[in-house]
Amino acid sequence: MSKNSATRERYYFVDVLNIVSSFAVVALHVSLGVFSPSMDASWVKSVAFQAAAIFAVPVFFMISGMNLLGYRERYSTTHFFLNRFRRVGVSLLAGSLLFYFLYSTFPAYFYSANLIASSSGVIDFVIRLLGNRINDTYWFLYSILYLYLVTPLFSLAINDRRLMRYLICLSCFASVIVPFCKTFLPIDDLGINQLFSLTRFNSICAFYYLLGGYIGRYRTFLDDISAPLCAVGYFVCTCAMIIWGLTSNGYFSGCVAEGYNSYPISISSPLCVAQSLFLLHLLKKEEIKLRALPVEVQSAIKKLSGAALYVYLIHILLVNLQPVGKMAFVHRIINHSPGIKLILVYLISVAIGVFVLDMRRRMFAVKIKRRDNQNQSNE
Repeated sequence: MSKNSATRERYYFVDVLNIVSSFAVVALHVSLGVFSPSMDASWVKSVAFQAAAIFAVPVFFMISGMNLLGYRERYSTTHFFLNRFRRVGVSLLAGSLLFYFLYSTFPAYFYSANLIASSSGVIDFVIRLLGNRINDTYWFLYSILYLYLVTPLFSLAINDRRLMRYLICLSCFASVIVPFCKTFLPIDDLGINQLFSLTRFNSICAFYYLLGGYIGRYRTFLDDISAPLCAVGYFVCTCAMIIWGLTSNGYFSGCVAEGYNSYPISISSPLCVAQSLFLLHLLKKEEIKLRALPVEVQSAIKKLSGAALYVYLIHILLVNLQPVGKMAFVHRIINHSPGIKLILVYLISVAIGVFVLDMRRRMFAVKIKRRDNQNQSNE
């Protein structure tokens, strides 16, 4: 990638990462049965889904870091804030309004919607919005908004390779290594929390964000590893997480735990960090091939990438759909199996996303045309 560039070049591998990660987010949410451990094959399948797709949010954070930590080379901090908060803030507000309205109006049609319907109102909406208690899968949006607030500080380090390495190592130690040690060693939580209480450095979100900025600016040792080896790395990490997840929840001992131990397959797991890095570099190495694709295919990739945000915003509505009334037939089709549910929920969500994007483009084109006509008439 270009180290100093006034205009950011489009990278198709980033578009593909957006698509793959949005698909993975759906995979994570159609396999929520993982939180109820059992000896059934369906639970093992849910564990496999979780392990294969846990990279989703880490990759989203890394993409954001790649795109934004060098913003000073393209525009001002004021422009950065206005642009990012308008895009993500409006998406968060619009998505929350949609969920709140549907949950309040049709509580029987969605899982746990009755909790909102029983206390709906303007004040209740504001309180729930501020506390992420409308749709808790939006936690990523809350996290990224806060990261935007500290991006002007992080962006000052992007051109200093050694400083970036220090920041990444610091956040990795606080958000990956310390939780790993706390999981397996009898460490006093109070002491650890007092030592590493700086919010932005014990945040796994900040770690991936900084890591993405570094990868977007500098070469890493993974750049020297071939694409097939990166694919093998992703596969090995995924299999290791599946085995670790099953073992830590008592599957192989024949006595599964009452509560699900999510740490082995989580974004703080060292295996997830490695898996996400292998996947990102695997697709990064395919950039030349992606640039050689026909224009029609590239256009389709751009559309699907643009719809990724909408997939994230609305897919949980389909996941939480309940078998009530006319929706019972749709529910039966979608829930026939986790694989079918994954594909159908993604396809429906991405179709809605593409439709919304198309409508926005049309409205923008009409607005531009009206403005041009008005300018001509004034002349």
